[in-house]
Amino acid sequence: HPDYRKSATMKLARTYALHKDWENAKNLYELLLKEDSSNVIIKTSLAYLRAQTGDLQGAQTIYTEILTEYPDNTDAKKNLIVLYAMLEKKEQVTFLLEEYKQLYPEDTTISATESQVEKIYKTQEAEKKKLEEEQKAQETQEENPENSENTVPAANIEIQGKN
Repeated sequence: HPDYRKSATMKLARTYALHKDWENAKNLYELLLKEDSSNVIIKTSLAYLRAQTGDLQGAQTIYTEILTEYPDNTDAKKNLIVLYAMLEKKEQVTFLLEEYKQLYPEDTTISATESQVEKIYKTQEAEKKKLEEEQKAQETQEENPENSENTVPAANIEIQGKN
């Protein structure tokens, strides 16, 4: 019976996602979407999974489709804001955040989205700074090759403890 199969497939896909097996979950949700292309739950799940597997453009496409069909889907709006931050589309982030606050002034969950965006921006800035430092070190090494023979590379060690 098709309904039982769909229900079982949804449960299996959700189980994969809960265990962070993004690829298997994504594959099942894509299969489900082919069978039920208007299901917003399947679309939302698939968009999230595409983002988790690095397909940010694919996730953006799905969230945009959802918002075209369901303009008041606040979860899709907040997820799109985070996605735009990941894609470094700061103008869209600012615009959507302001629009969201005007449309839903009572929604206090937007502060969590803003925190997530700030965290993404800080991570991106740290990555850019690290890359710049590595490039400067590379240039210095190329300019002064005689100094590089005695240089011991720093070990990448993460110290973990109880917080």
